[in-house]
Amino acid sequence: MLQNPTSAPNSPRPHARRNPVQVTEELGRGDLTATSARALRAPDRRLLVLLAEHRVLTTRQLARLTAIPERTVQYRLGVLFRTGLVSRHRPRTAVGTCPYHCWLTAFGTAAVGAEQAASWSEDPMGMRTVAAISDLWIDIEDHGPTAGLTLKGWRRLPDGLTYRDRRTGDERRLSADAELTVGFDGTREMRAIVFARLDRVPVARLASVLARWADYLQASASASATFTALVLTGGPTRRDAVLDVARSAPDVADHVAVATVGPQPVALVTGALWRMPVDGDDHCLAEVLASMEGK
Repeated sequence: MLQNPTSAPNSPRPHARRNPVQVTEELGRGDLTATSARALRAPDRRLLVLLAEHRVLTTRQLARLTAIPERTVQYRLGVLFRTGLVSRHRPRTAVGTCPYHCWLTAFGTAAVGAEQAASWSEDPMGMRTVAAISDLWIDIEDHGPTAGLTLKGWRRLPDGLTYRDRRTGDERRLSADAELTVGFDGTREMRAIVFARLDRVPVARLASVLARWADYLQASASASATFTALVLTGGPTRRDAVLDVARSAPDVADHVAVATVGPQPVALVTGALWRMPVDGDDHCLAEVLASMEGK
């Protein structure tokens, strides 16, 4: 069961389109509020709905989610951009070409009846962070079975997680980005909380986040599922900073794994990209989760 922040609790991932998609005529350039709902063709509406659910997606991610050829996706997004329904930005990268990152405008949200979308024009790092989280979800769903993992649940956490402090009874908030549940061998399950920290986070702030993570683990100790924190960072230096802080916190050292992501897609499920504080080796995601099971 997959759950997205703006979709119904039991809404599954849409079935991929296996047939070629016909390129439709461009939307009119007149009054968008009057014509958007009527002028949209099915492929365009599908793209807008996905952007409403996930806030930011790249052209590559949209092509994977819809099974529409990437060149067709790029063309349709260009149409939607020119008609004011979609905003987009292409981050700079030292090597290769970064794909466009796309999100809905106010007209785009109105066209599909979604909640008001955030503008990412002034927050390029936040835009990249949201897209990186989607990479993890898509990779687990597409490649998890090959690696022995089954995606049981997924949801965004735009407001983090709230819990009760066991010492004071006060309500606390854990600044997390997503929650997923994966299955092993058809019988075992593990729940993971995803944190994305692509920007340069001060060590003191990292320590604060991990301390709150330790509090959350204690408050949730009676739960049947095992917990782990999957952290996405923007480079090896930032990854090592997270690992160093985790090593100094024994309560969380066995419950953290960190992977590095960048402008180019990486194999977050099948690749040996995850490192834990307890050793200096890189592991694939299934190995990380199996090693944390029962801790």
